[in-house]
Amino acid sequence: MDLHLYRRFNHTVVACYIVYFLLPSTLFGIERFAFAAGFWFATAAVETIRLRSAREMPGMRDYEQRRIAGFLWFTSGTTLLLAAHEYLGVGQAVVMATIIAAAYTDPLLGELKPRLPRQQAFGCGVVTAFLIYIVIFGMAGDLSGAVLGYALVAAAVMVAAELPTVKWLDDDLLMQLAPVAVLMLLAALQGTPQLPGDVVMEVLECC
Repeated sequence: MDLHLYRRFNHTVVACYIVYFLLPSTLFGIERFAFAAGFWFATAAVETIRLRSAREMPGMRDYEQRRIAGFLWFTSGTTLLLAAHEYLGVGQAVVMATIIAAAYTDPLLGELKPRLPRQQAFGCGVVTAFLIYIVIFGMAGDLSGAVLGYALVAAAVMVAAELPTVKWLDDDLLMQLAPVAVLMLLAALQGTPQLPGDVVMEVLECC
């Protein structure tokens, strides 16, 4: 198994988190966010056991073996964004676009940085994230000039969040939270347009 490709695949596949929005607001009489939170707790429990056991997990980089792994950071960011949607009114389009863009832009940057000059690599990252944002925003029915501006700002902030190297704060978290925080601040300014809203209009029929 090519561990490099395995890590890249694992990073991109987490974009499937957006299926959350296909679920009805309650499942078996329980709020759907409770299931997302439960998954996060299960992931955190597994990671705690791993760190305490000092066992090496296949597919992880050497430096990750002794620190919180990227998958928990990403899951934490995604869970916080879902909570922001449910309890703070952050729109589906913003949350969905950010999760997908972070899932794909981060591994893309990891591939490009060793191969291209720094500015070109980050430029490609911004373009990729921007295209993802405008596709999702377009699905929400809004591609006005102001919304395109929001998409560009979010893309630039996301890529900028990948730059710092902080031992105990991973870019898998920052690349999700930073763009949404900036977008919410901009949208809160007097006279600024609203952010795009819902993308998923119908949910799955289940219990």
